[in-house]
Amino acid sequence: MVEGCSSCFSRTGSSSPSSASETLLTAAPCPLTKQKLARKAKWNELSITKEKDIRDEFESLKRTCDLESMNSFEIANEVRNNMKRTMKKELHHEFEQVKVAYSMNQEYFYQRIQFERRNNTALQQ
Repeated sequence: MVEGCSSCFSRTGSSSPSSASETLLTAAPCPLTKQKLARKAKWNELSITKEKDIRDEFESLKRTCDLESMNSFEIANEVRNNMKRTMKKELHHEFEQVKVAYSMNQEYFYQRIQFERRNNTALQQ
């Protein structure tokens, strides 16, 4: 069964209730369903990323906690790698925010240009 709100479906066919076999449900695009799917996809992506990060951190801790291989060089190297990973995540997050802000500004300026064009054509007529 397709999930969605009742307003997303419209009935086609005859209007009599006895002809249920002739009545078809057609799905119209539903913004709520699209939003739910987008949210679910984003959540899945985040959970996969988080799982990978946890697994990497666990492996890192296993290597660091091994008493036989624990020396100052390896510990310093592990700390440096952890810092790099953390900074990379932060930079990636900031980059995503900048991309969103850029696309929003671009859309705003596009709308503004369209508005000005309409005004200019109205004034010229």
